[in-house]
Amino acid sequence: MPSFTNVIAKNTIYNALGKFWIIFSNLLIIPFIINNLGIELYGIWALSLMISSASLVFDLGLSSSIIKFTAQYFTSKNNNLLNGLISTSITVYIIIFSLLVGFGFIFMPLITIYILNIPDFLYNQAIYAFRLVLIAFFMGGLSNILVAILLGAQRMDITNKLIIATSTLQVVGVLLVLHWEFGLYGLIINLIFVQIIQLILLFKILHRINSEIKFNHFSFDKNIFKNLFSYSGKLQIINGTQFIIEQVTKIFIVNFSGLGGVSYFDIAMKVVGFIRLIPLLLLSALIPAVSKLDAQNENHKLIPLYIRGSKYILIVTIPIIIFIILFAPFIVEFFLKTQQEVLSYSIQLLAIVYGFNLLTGMGTTIARGIGKLNYETNYAILAAIMNIFLVYILGSYLGYGGIIIGISISVIFSSFYFLWKFQSFFNRNFGNLEGEPIKSTIKIITSALLIYFIFQIIYFNLYMVIGESISITLILFLIFIFFYFAVLIILKILDNNDLFFFKSILKFKSNNL
Repeated sequence: MPSFTNVIAKNTIYNALGKFWIIFSNLLIIPFIINNLGIELYGIWALSLMISSASLVFDLGLSSSIIKFTAQYFTSKNNNLLNGLISTSITVYIIIFSLLVGFGFIFMPLITIYILNIPDFLYNQAIYAFRLVLIAFFMGGLSNILVAILLGAQRMDITNKLIIATSTLQVVGVLLVLHWEFGLYGLIINLIFVQIIQLILLFKILHRINSEIKFNHFSFDKNIFKNLFSYSGKLQIINGTQFIIEQVTKIFIVNFSGLGGVSYFDIAMKVVGFIRLIPLLLLSALIPAVSKLDAQNENHKLIPLYIRGSKYILIVTIPIIIFIILFAPFIVEFFLKTQQEVLSYSIQLLAIVYGFNLLTGMGTTIARGIGKLNYETNYAILAAIMNIFLVYILGSYLGYGGIIIGISISVIFSSFYFLWKFQSFFNRNFGNLEGEPIKSTIKIITSALLIYFIFQIIYFNLYMVIGESISITLILFLIFIFFYFAVLIILKILDNNDLFFFKSILKFKSNNL
């Protein structure tokens, strides 16, 4: 049987491959879409994706809840409960999402005019696109349910191979649609086609990994329903907050800054997604693992997991933030073929903000794994309220820049609140952390800032001599990375156990990929 560390390492590697390809491929096609559609139609495309991604919110937290309970049922090999979970989830999902799609189709004209404030000359294209994307909304929600089962079974290998295959198909489809000049509607039809293919493959894969899984009937189990929603009700609030900050904010932007502002924000959030990529890989691999520890009454292992996990997240996040801060102007020029300082500054600010937000990652992961969601729920409610209030007030006065500032304040303040509350809970219930996460944070940030200060002096002097250069910036960044990790090892911030964990990841990669 593979060790606990090797299971985490295996899942981390496969998550890395899947998530990296999704983010990279989505970024790669942005210039092609903007060049073909223009900045305003790209804004409508971004709003269409907002509608499609709303399935993560309107599934009432089912996806995240299914991950937890699937992990428990797979561990206990209880196929009856697993089939009841699947049937109940799909039945509830179809009822809820059919109603939502019908509601959206009927009221979309009112939403387009009075909420999204689409200009008159784009109204007809927008209303057709938004109604069409409701199909993708329905398909995407059903896919989330099935993917959650695979994640709960800790089959990240299969999940991410499927993600890589379907996202590659999506990219190829986008390029063909743009080449054949099918425009906005072609992009949405391609999205629907890929999701249908993904659904078919998911059903086949789930049946193959466990032949006892049944999809041939719809049923409703009252007890399973109660367990699902006693857990997922709080997750719904958490998922809703993320949707508000990352997607609903586009509604404020389109009203205060126009479709161009929506396009800028969509690009900025996709770039900032790279900051969250590697740290969230570890966290997504840990959620079912923590559930397994909780099911086996081995919660004492959560203390070293929390301390080391928090340290790893910070160590990996800092270089990514530095990279995005340095390369933001080059990234913007790549997407838009021109410099836009407003977009560059928003990417840099959001990079720092979401980098800080990742410090909450281990706490939220453990809270979900052991079913203690009230801390994350309160933090999510606070973030949502602050975001709506600050984005509206600052956006109405300062436009796009004010919206970015409002998001930043709400994310940082709510993150501080969660860290304070959860660490107090952790100390009371699992053992005193003795301030270890705070000590590690101070050491890592101090080391990084010192090296970065020296780096900036060198960079400034080179800039004055030869000007701005992407090659020089890249070379200096690689030098920064070398000295950064060297200092972490010299100061013993990374110890032998940490190096063993990373070696296990590399060993798994070389032997299995």
